Amino acid sequence: IFSTPPPLVTGSPKPTPRYSRSFAHDGQFSVITTPFAWSIFGYQNHNAVNFVYLYDYLLDLIRQGRIRLDKSVHQGRRFTYHDSCKHGRELAAHYGKGYFDEPREIVAACVEDFVELTPTREKNFCCGAGGGMWPMPFEQESAWHARYKYQQIKDSGADVVVVGCSNCRDQIMRRIPKFYPDCTYEVKYIWQLVAESLVIEPWEAERIARAQAEAQEQWQRLGVQPHEE
Repeated sequence: IFSTPPPLVTGSPKPTPRYSRSFAHDGQFSVITTPFAWSIFGYQNHNAVNFVYLYDYLLDLIRQGRIRLDKSVHQGRRFTYHDSCKHGRELAAHYGKGYFDEPREIVAACVEDFVELTPTREKNFCCGAGGGMWPMPFEQESAWHARYKYQQIKDSGADVVVVGCSNCRDQIMRRIPKFYPDCTYEVKYIWQLVAESLVIEPWEAERIARAQAEAQEQWQRLGVQPHEE
């Protein structure tokens, strides 16, 4: 999983050849979790290093039946999904593709009881952590704006808010309850929801041996020496 692109940290507007070579292995791909990385390595570089966005990857696993999910583990709880600015309308505005339907299909594969926030999708309220408001010293201002998100969630009756953005998660999980103490919801990353819904089936010995051999071949091809725990 690759979340924050080094070229963004160094200030370079495009991937350097060193980073492109690091990730461009034949037949390999990396999953990215942020729109920053997607804009740098995906759209701006024509996906030359073979990246796939997190939602696309999870949805592909589900649609192909490569993972099995059990909705019953979340029985009795109501879920909603928070559309982050970065993963939704910002990607749509700058690159013509926002992620609205994909996360909902993923959540629907994991739970029975899903409700929408109002408004939702590209019209959803910002949580109040955007534009650097989460880490910067503007907590009061951020919390004041978050009153909209607090009311949205409360009105939905959701027990669990599913998110895909780290800033949104911190804001909704930590800051909003700090300033609005009657919050009773739980916050989960979307990949956490999938992981908790997984049906884990033991592999037979032959399949384990085959997977171990494939893994070893991959490490050798990539020149990686895995560390044993």
